[in-house]
Amino acid sequence: MDFPVLMDVDNKVSAQWNVIAFPSTFVVGSDGNIHYGVNAAIEWDDPKIIRILESL
Repeated sequence: MDFPVLMDVDNKVSAQWNVIAFPSTFVVGSDGNIHYGVNAAIEWDDPKIIRILESL
């Protein structure tokens, strides 16, 4: 992967963000806000997901 992957080993952030499923993925912008989130596994090479990420 060519982006940071952060691990929440003590589940503190998961509780704050109301994560309801694993895996959960959040794209956080340089402004610190969540710009995209998925509470499920996704196919990163799916054309729909690629369009969403490119639009960010």
